[in-house]
Amino acid sequence: MMDLKNAHSCTLTKSWRFGPAIARIANLVLYAKEHSPQTFHNSGKNQTWEPYRITGKGYQDGIVTSKSLLDNWKSQKITLIARANATILISAVALMGMTPCRKKGEENLESRFHFPKIHINGKGENSGTNKWNKSLQLVEHLFCLYKASLENEMSDSVGLILPQDIFPEFKDQKITYQKFKKMVKDRDMVKYEASIAVVENFSAGTMDALNIFKQSILEKNYSADEADIIMTTCHAAKGMEWDNVQLCDDFVKLKVQKDDVSVAGPYLDASFSCFGQRQHFWQFQFPAFGDDVNLLYVACTRAKRILSIPSGNLKEFLTQADALHDMIANAKNEWKAKKLGLIQSGEDPPDADLFDQDSLEIRDAHFLYKDIVKGLRAENCTNPKHRLLHTFIDHDDEFINQKEAVEMSQTQEPCAEKLCV
Repeated sequence: MMDLKNAHSCTLTKSWRFGPAIARIANLVLYAKEHSPQTFHNSGKNQTWEPYRITGKGYQDGIVTSKSLLDNWKSQKITLIARANATILISAVALMGMTPCRKKGEENLESRFHFPKIHINGKGENSGTNKWNKSLQLVEHLFCLYKASLENEMSDSVGLILPQDIFPEFKDQKITYQKFKKMVKDRDMVKYEASIAVVENFSAGTMDALNIFKQSILEKNYSADEADIIMTTCHAAKGMEWDNVQLCDDFVKLKVQKDDVSVAGPYLDASFSCFGQRQHFWQFQFPAFGDDVNLLYVACTRAKRILSIPSGNLKEFLTQADALHDMIANAKNEWKAKKLGLIQSGEDPPDADLFDQDSLEIRDAHFLYKDIVKGLRAENCTNPKHRLLHTFIDHDDEFINQKEAVEMSQTQEPCAEKLCV
C-alpha cells in the first residue's frame, strides 16, 4: 500500500482503552521498532510503516508493573498473553500444580486443592479448544519419538515413521528426535517449534503434563465469565481488551546491537562525530522482517487498567539505560572540570558492561547513548534527574490490585502523566 502513488498513511494515535502509563509502554515498543532494522533496512521504496506514537486517554488509573499478577488470581480476573501456544500450555500446567509429587492416580487434585479456573481464548477450527486437541495429538507423537531416541541412546540408525496426516513434511521417513529437530530448524518449519518446546520443557513428564491440561482445562471448558484466568495467544487476542493483563516471557526482547554503515540512513543523524568520522550506529536487535515487534505491541495494548511484564528484560533494559545516562553525565562533568582546571587530567574512564556488551568503550557508549537512550528520554519528558525505570514501571514494591492502583495513580507525579509525541 505504501508503494501507491500519493498514498497517505493514517494512524490511530489516541486510545480510549488505556491511560498514559500503558501508552508509554506502547510507545517504547514503537520507539524500538523505529530504531531497528525494521525501519533502517525497510526504508525508501521498501518502507513498510511510518513511525508514530499514541496517546492514552482511557482509564487514567492504569499502571505498569514488573511484578507477576498470577499469585493473586483469587482476588481479580487475569488475562495471560503469550506469543506461542507452547507457553500457554507450560504456564497452565504450572498453575494446575504439576510438581514431582503429583503422581499417577492423583489426577483429581482439584478436589482437594483450589486451583484456578482457566479459559483458553479463541474460537473456530484454527483456534481455541479445537486447535488445542490437534496440537496435543502432535505433541504426543513427538514425545513418542523423543522417548524412542532416549531408549536407543540417540542412535542415528534408529527412528520412527511419523503419521503422514500430522507430519506431511516427513512422509515415509524413518527419523530420530534429534534429526527431526535439526530439520525443523534448517527448514524453518515454525509450526513444530511449539511442540518441541513442550517436550523439551517436560521431557519424561510430557504425557502427565498433557493429561493435566486436557482434564483440568480443555475438558472443564470454563467460559471466559466463569474463569479466574484467561489464557490467549497474541494472535487470538487481537481486537480484544481486558482489565488486567500479564505478558509471558516468550515475546521479542529489547536488546541493542552495533551495525557498521557507510552512509547515514533516513532516520540516522550521523553528525555526532566528537571522536572522528562515524562508521557505525546502534539500533534495537530485531529482525528486518517479521511480526515479532508488532505482536509485542498488540500484547501490551490489550490491557485497560494493569499491565504486568514480569520478564526481567524490560526492567533490565531501562535500568541499564539509566546507568548509561549517569555514565555519560559523569563523563561530561569530569570533562568540564578538567577544562576549567578544577581537577587534573587523568586516565580515561573505565569500560562499562552494559546492554550485554562486554567492556563497552567510552566511544561506543557515547554513540549508544545518542542513538538509543537520548531520544527515549527526550520523548518521555524526563529531566536529567528522572529515571526511565520509574517513568515506565510503577509501584513494584508490592502487588497492586485495582483499588490500590486507583489510589496510587492519584498521587503520581504530573510529569509522568505527559506524553511528548
